Amino acid sequence: KQPFLPKRPHAIGMAPPGAAKAGPADASLWAQPRTEANQICDGLFLGSVAAAEDLDAMRRRRISHVLVCHPALPAMHPRHFTYGRVALVDDVSVNLLE
Repeated sequence: KQPFLPKRPHAIGMAPPGAAKAGPADASLWAQPRTEANQICDGLFLGSVAAAEDLDAMRRRRISHVLVCHPALPAMHPRHFTYGRVALVDDVSVNLLE
């Protein structure tokens, strides 16, 4: 049985403390509610693959590292960010704590 792989995996971006935050005037994908790009805490963002494709928005927020939470999604901008990977599979049998 093949595990289900989500169509829109998520990526976590990290920025240094005090990096720019999204505001009402931000017209990028990061300002659109359906892209799921949100600041979790100072310097930590969680976003969809669509948000991870938005190089300009990521650079404005001074993102430096991206953690891809998907087994096969490629790094979108390897020349601009340091990438890590957690090969998460969306299946009830997967132990996310391992």
